[in-house]
Amino acid sequence: MGVARAGVRYHRGSEPREQGGPFSKLSADQKKRVRALAGVLRLARALRKCGVASGAGLRAEKSSEAIVLRVPGLSDDVESASRLRQQNICLKIAFRCR
Repeated sequence: MGVARAGVRYHRGSEPREQGGPFSKLSADQKKRVRALAGVLRLARALRKCGVASGAGLRAEKSSEAIVLRVPGLSDDVESASRLRQQNICLKIAFRCR
């Protein structure tokens, strides 16, 4: 299974599993890339569901503790926060965030 194919496979549904299945056969570097790609796709999908129609103006800032995204047009409400929180697992694993 290629990285792009696996990233698309895991952008919805369950998280990739370390044991069993095609994901377990990937190298550590490939697993990291798959998680990063799947995480970005999950984030894009969640932002779309929150009403963000374009990535124009999106900014990412890395600090020692987190990667902070500035997203124009994103509502600052509980529903949006919950939706985005549900989709960040792949990104946290890929970038080793807390």
